[in-house]
Amino acid sequence: GKHGEEVGYLKAAASRIEEAAKHAKDDAKAKDAVKLAGETISKQLDSAVKNNDFVYHESIPGPDALPEIKGSSLVKPMPIQVSDPSVSGHDIFAKLVPMKAHELSSVYSEEKARLLRHVGSLIEAK
Repeated sequence: GKHGEEVGYLKAAASRIEEAAKHAKDDAKAKDAVKLAGETISKQLDSAVKNNDFVYHESIPGPDALPEIKGSSLVKPMPIQVSDPSVSGHDIFAKLVPMKAHELSSVYSEEKARLLRHVGSLIEAK
């Protein structure tokens, strides 16, 4: 039953936590995480064993006999249109001017200034 399986999974988790503790001995953060997980599993295991012993009396399967836990989809994917403004908001690049336009504007300004200098020097020469 479900309660016996719960105890089986928790016992398997407790044995895996011991393995993880051996691997995490050099990393303080990993060691703390493994310790916290071990404490949580231990509390859950004690509670599950007590409930199964006093209330449910279900047999506890070994680690090999436990059914595989399958993941479940918690969200349903929705297709979106990235170019739709209601999805992506306003175009943040709308006011950007392409680099080529900046270059051409600079060339225009330089040419205009050169022409004005030339015309100014012609006027001064007269």
